[in-house]
Amino acid sequence: LYFFAWVLKNNFYLFSKKLYAFLNEISIFVQSIILIRIIYMDKTIRCPYCGEEIKAIARKCKHCGEWLNNNKSDDPESQMRRSITGGIANIRNSNILIWEIFIIAILAGLFKESWWWFGGTFIGLAILLSIPFLGTAFCIVLSLLWGIIGYSFGAMLSDAAAWVIGILSFMAGLGIHFSGRQGIQDMN
Repeated sequence: LYFFAWVLKNNFYLFSKKLYAFLNEISIFVQSIILIRIIYMDKTIRCPYCGEEIKAIARKCKHCGEWLNNNKSDDPESQMRRSITGGIANIRNSNILIWEIFIIAILAGLFKESWWWFGGTFIGLAILLSIPFLGTAFCIVLSLLWGIIGYSFGAMLSDAAAWVIGILSFMAGLGIHFSGRQGIQDMN
């Protein structure tokens, strides 16, 4: 009984410590958003159309009525950020693709009861992925397998759910596999 009380007390202490840290992070995040909002509320710029002074967060000039293009997606910094973010996603998806190849190689090795089959399958599929047309076909086949697995899970619910989940799984597989393939090509 004492041991149970000790475990309960220590687990509650650890839980409350983690909860406090989590709430502290949320508080810092909200405070930073409010601070950024306050800073930008006071900042002013000149309207590119009429030259009058307006707030930096304005979307439309209050003097001339022109809509302002505050889209900063054309500047080099945001283009660099987008490309880095896309590259990180490609590398993460390439990890999924490599793990799928690894699992297929394990299954081939177990089926043939040979380490040679495992190694040959792994190396062969990795090389196959680097060949343009065959790599594309391989990604489509893997995505079809995702669709079949999704259809099987959806069939437990209903026929309509099977088709919807199967198609969504296939489309998600296509996105992940082609993104992962791009990540592998980027690493070369």
